[in-house]
Amino acid sequence: MVHRGVVGQSLLDPDATSAAALDRLGTIRATLTFACEPFGFERLDTDAQLTVLRERFEGAGWQTERVLDGFAQHPEELYAQRFAQIVLPTWSEGRVAFLGDAAWGSGPTGMGTTLALVGAHVLAGELDRSVSLGESPRRAFERYERLLREYVDDAQTLPPGGGRLMHPSTRAGVRVLNTIARLAASRPLSSVLQRRLLPSRDREPELPEYAPLQRQRRAA
Repeated sequence: MVHRGVVGQSLLDPDATSAAALDRLGTIRATLTFACEPFGFERLDTDAQLTVLRERFEGAGWQTERVLDGFAQHPEELYAQRFAQIVLPTWSEGRVAFLGDAAWGSGPTGMGTTLALVGAHVLAGELDRSVSLGESPRRAFERYERLLREYVDDAQTLPPGGGRLMHPSTRAGVRVLNTIARLAASRPLSSVLQRRLLPSRDREPELPEYAPLQRQRRAA
């Protein structure tokens, strides 16, 4: 749970925002994000990444310089990642199947771990079923995708304007983003936001009871 979130914005690059939040363990986590065409930032060495960040966030104000100095003092704690989604027309090819982010990288939705665990459960269960029936793995892959495709597609659907909301280009947009962060941290409203942002329960798949799990329960 995030208890507090504050956002600063660069005067030179309106698509660059900085934020800090306090988690339930009392740890302050700082995030710097900027919108751009892909240029391999996440593959640069740490010194080069810090140079880019200082250029992008020059004049951002707030605590941005402090955050950048902290990254420079503890480069082992700096982690860079590109926000992206993976959308495949099919999750298998021949005897090879994709799972987790390789199949459906969900982007900044918070659903990556959930989808990976549900996908692993279904894929393993369907492969075991295919072995028991003497089927080709392709049949297992077909059932795996048929069970989960609608759920995954729903999870990958971002709210309208979600990308722009994360990178406001005006001071008013920054205030809106800060307001949303505070609302998301409040218990009365967090459940409402979760219902709006997370996949609908109507599309949650009904997971089959696979034989290995049934055997384990009888043994327990």
